[in-house]
Amino acid sequence: MDSETTDTEEFNGEKQLGFMKIIEKFPILLNKSQIPSIKAKKEKAFKEAIEKIKEMIGQEFDVKGLGKKISRMKADVKSKIDMNRTGNKKIHLKAWEKVMADLLGRDSNPSILKVPVSLF
Repeated sequence: MDSETTDTEEFNGEKQLGFMKIIEKFPILLNKSQIPSIKAKKEKAFKEAIEKIKEMIGQEFDVKGLGKKISRMKADVKSKIDMNRTGNKKIHLKAWEKVMADLLGRDSNPSILKVPVSLF
C-alpha cells in the first residue's frame, strides 16, 4: 500500500512539473501589471496555456482558476526561497518549484523590490 501512495505522489509531481513547463512558455502570466496592453497579452496567453494544459495534462481550467493556481504556486515558492525567512539555510526544492524559482528570480530576494528612483 505504501508503494501506491508513492506512485501517486510521483505522478502529482510529474503533473506539476509538466504544468510548470507549459507556464514557462508564457512568462507574461507571472506578471502582476494591470496595464491594458499587458492585460490583453495575458488574456491571450491564458487562453493558449489553458489549451496546452488540457492537451498535454488532461486537466481543464478556466482563466480565473488557472490564475489562482499560478498565484498559489508563486506564493508557495516565494516563501521557500525568501532568504530572510529561511535564514540562508540550504533550500530543498521539488522539480516544479525549481522551475518556478528560476522564473521568479531565485538569486534575488523576492520580498524586496528594488525600484529605481530619482531623488532630484
